[in-house]
Amino acid sequence: MSNDSSIGRRQRRLCAAVVALAVMAVAARSQAVPASASAGTSYAVVDLGTLGGGTSQATGINHPGVISGSAATSSGATHAVLWQDGEIADLGTLGGTFGVAIDVNPRGQAVGVSTNASGVNRAFLWEDGTISDLGTLGGPIGRANRINAHGEIVGFSTTATGAIHATHWYRGSVTNLGTFGGAFSLAAGINDAGEIVGAATYPDGLERAALWAHGGILDLGALAPAYPDSRAIRINDLGQIVGWAATAPGSVEVIIGETHAVLWVDGIVVDVGTLGGATSRAYGLNNRTQVVGTARTTAGAEHAFLWQEGSMVDLNDLIPADSGWTLMTAFGIDQRGAIVGLGNHNGQRRAFLLTPSTEAE
Repeated sequence: MSNDSSIGRRQRRLCAAVVALAVMAVAARSQAVPASASAGTSYAVVDLGTLGGGTSQATGINHPGVISGSAATSSGATHAVLWQDGEIADLGTLGGTFGVAIDVNPRGQAVGVSTNASGVNRAFLWEDGTISDLGTLGGPIGRANRINAHGEIVGFSTTATGAIHATHWYRGSVTNLGTFGGAFSLAAGINDAGEIVGAATYPDGLERAALWAHGGILDLGALAPAYPDSRAIRINDLGQIVGWAATAPGSVEVIIGETHAVLWVDGIVVDVGTLGGATSRAYGLNNRTQVVGTARTTAGAEHAFLWQEGSMVDLNDLIPADSGWTLMTAFGIDQRGAIVGLGNHNGQRRAFLLTPSTEAE
């Protein structure tokens, strides 16, 4: 089955309202400085706590409100954790001193990366109180980035030759998703339809955002022909995709050079913009086309952002001014609009939960 026909079917499933939103956003994509927040919108901010150490971070949130992430222990180790209803659960590690639960699905299955007893990073699945190694494509290293409602897991692992390739795990089977002919690929997101996004390289080393669907791989494109690298991170159940793309010489791997957060929808690449600085990256997306991530401010600081309806806002402007927080990165947003991520709280790097509220008129 061809990629073109596969993507055509996906695009036809998108509703007319989504298409209209994309067109509106494209018309405004040249805006570098975001619009101000909507009047009356605010968030309550909660420090999610640790396992006795000083630091934590939240990386994902599922529909029932279970939050995935990591937290420091009193001994200085970092363990994978889940937070629910104000309580923290220690998922442990695969025998090493480091672990992070990157995602959790509505069934309470969590995935992520942990060191084993030899100190090697391995992909894991946690369910029913047990953490297990997912295996690799033949090499030593693995990382699981996302799990959908059906238990399909995506991430990357090394092959027997040492190459890093996008990997799909399901019911004990480990599948190499391949590349655009180059040496590298990774899978970062999967929706409940089984559509997978990430990035892959061509033989010349060019890295492009990729969609794996219906047995094929599609190049999603980028922003600037002169700087064509891009990377996709999340896909929602409407087939909308977020990530980032280069806008000047730099790197799509880390937040250096110039990259802008982007939204791919119905064949259109939307530049989400920045908070006045040169760089932004999108990490989270829900089915309401609310996008979250991190962006540089005019002063060069990294601040968490929310983008919706064509406008980006600094989430620090939507929390109490005396909260003691600087919100640095938003990693996830659920269908209700609750946001999780990493911030600085009274001098410590801590996981946060933002709960939206609207003041009475």
